Amino acid sequence: MRPAEPMGSDAAASPTPATASPAPPTFMPGPVAADAPPPVAGPTPPTPPPPPRYAQPGSGGQNAAPGQPAPQYGAHPPAVNPYPKSWMNIVALVTSLVGIGLAAIIFGHLGVAAANRGEAQYKGLGIAGLVIGYLQLVLGALLILLFVVAFSQGTVTTN
Repeated sequence: MRPAEPMGSDAAASPTPATASPAPPTFMPGPVAADAPPPVAGPTPPTPPPPPRYAQPGSGGQNAAPGQPAPQYGAHPPAVNPYPKSWMNIVALVTSLVGIGLAAIIFGHLGVAAANRGEAQYKGLGIAGLVIGYLQLVLGALLILLFVVAFSQGTVTTN
């Protein structure tokens, strides 16, 4: 303890120590076992930089596979199509409306069979493609038969 100074004394005459910088903190890992050597005072290890708060899109991430974008906050996993063969029924209808009856029949049968197994939707489109495709096939066959009969009547001569 320092003795109290008188009130009228000069502040410059009293020796006041200059403000000294505090000693740097030493690295103390935690409780020390009784037989362990005392911790060595030295420089503190460098601290790693903090991770970024928000990852940039496509920058990868800590948990992302190499070459894959980082999962985004609130993003849903990629959707798996539960009906991978629905396109066959759509193609059956479109090809039947375009006038390609044979393709409509093929894709119609494949699409309806896939819909019966639960691998496709739009079974009605496949059935419509089948009906229109078979009508085109039958009408095409009748048209060819009509042309054959018509041209054979005119070219055959009887004496």
